[in-house]
Amino acid sequence: MVIELERIYVFKEYHDQKVGKKLMDVCIDLAKEENHIWLWLGVNIDNDRAIKFYKNYGFTIFGEKAFQLGDAVDNDYLMKLKLS
Repeated sequence: MVIELERIYVFKEYHDQKVGKKLMDVCIDLAKEENHIWLWLGVNIDNDRAIKFYKNYGFTIFGEKAFQLGDAVDNDYLMKLKLS
């Protein structure tokens, strides 16, 4: 089974307080409790900080997709993490 994580945003003033780590840990724990095998997400190609964050958890890039917000279209990497 696969589950998608859709966007975790942490206000800049909280970046150094490990809020993102706490959120990600909870998401991974919940996905494992529900017996999911894969966790995947999309992240903006230009968001180096987030990409590094996800890679530190073991996520790998497996593709790309267009992400539209209003009239703006951005490119996202698709990243996945094997949970089992």
